[in-house]
Amino acid sequence: MPKPTKGRTPNKKDVTNRQLAHKIDSLAGSVEDLARMTARGFAASKDDLNALETRVNERFEGLEKRMETGFQDLTHILKPLHEEVKTHDAELSEIRERLDRVEKKIGIRK
Repeated sequence: MPKPTKGRTPNKKDVTNRQLAHKIDSLAGSVEDLARMTARGFAASKDDLNALETRVNERFEGLEKRMETGFQDLTHILKPLHEEVKTHDAELSEIRERLDRVEKKIGIRK
C-alpha cells in the first residue's frame, strides 16, 4: 500500500499502478507456466505418437505376414484346381470334335 501523504488517502493512481504491476508480474509467471505446460504437452504428444506408430507398424507387420501366408495357402489350393480345369478343357475340346464328327455322319450339322 502506498504511504499516505499529509493526512490524505493514498492516490488512486498509485494504488492502481501498483496493482497493475503486480498483475503483470503474476501474468508473466502464468505465461511462463503455460509455456512449460505446452512444451511438456508437445513432448508427451510426440511420445504418444511414437508409441502409436510402433503399435501400428507391429500390427501391419503381423497383418502382412498373415496375408502372405494366406496367399501361399490359396496358391497351394488353386494349383491343382488349375490343372483340373486344363484337363477338363482338353476333354471338352475332344468331346466337341467327336460331336462334330457324329453330326457330320448323320447329317445334322449346324
